[in-house]
Amino acid sequence: MPAYHSTFLAEADTRLVGNFAVLPLRTKFRGPAYPTAEDYDIIDEVLDLFRANSFFRNFEIKGPADRTLIYGILFITDCLSAISANKNVVVDRSEANRILNTLALEHFSIPGDAGFPLNSLYAPPRDRTEAEMLRGYLAQFRQELAVRLIDRVYGSSDKPSKRKALFLKISRLLTRYLIVLAGIHPSPFHEQVALVDNPFCPEGESQKEKVIERAPADFDLLKESE
Repeated sequence: MPAYHSTFLAEADTRLVGNFAVLPLRTKFRGPAYPTAEDYDIIDEVLDLFRANSFFRNFEIKGPADRTLIYGILFITDCLSAISANKNVVVDRSEANRILNTLALEHFSIPGDAGFPLNSLYAPPRDRTEAEMLRGYLAQFRQELAVRLIDRVYGSSDKPSKRKALFLKISRLLTRYLIVLAGIHPSPFHEQVALVDNPFCPEGESQKEKVIERAPADFDLLKESE
């Protein structure tokens, strides 16, 4: 079964910086993204596909919107790692907001920067104006994604459910072994995301099935439930 690709690949007249799709966002955060009146945007898609795509061994990039999707999925792993850093503590909603707001706005690299790990797959901006626009878009994207992720994890409660709290603990392992791209050598998005084989299942192709079998009820973190 192939990985899920972005439904926004078919969007006409998509703005691009390099080969990164600057897609419209439904957000109150200020930035260069065009607003959208649609009920479903790229942030929703990132949240919906995170669970499914995290366990695929390969991902064939079919267009700029896939690169935006990949960036969002990797940022979610950063967020989950940040709010589950202490294995003995489940942070409350207000603390999670503080942690993820800091993470969203702290200095981050963009395609073309020396610190960006996927430069072989992401084209750099053509000039400073494009670079500033992309950095502004990604800051807006990261802030909105962090807010909606917290809504998915915490719902209307101050603490995540027991099931979601367990997922946050498991995520410390998952973020180390996220398989995203085909044909790329191990290169971490940050120190906790290594593009290597999942140690839960060294056999390879059956890895996602076996991981899910280990804790089938604990991988519904981003479902619209509870």
